[in-house]
Amino acid sequence: MTLFLALTQEKTSYTVLLLGNLQKEGQVLIK
Repeated sequence: MTLFLALTQEKTSYTVLLLGNLQKEGQVLIK
């Protein structure tokens, strides 16, 4: 159970990082 939570948290962090990078790239493209 703890392992599953850790994996989910890792995936969430990764997704947040990806979204953040996409947002940065999008802002660069818009400017």
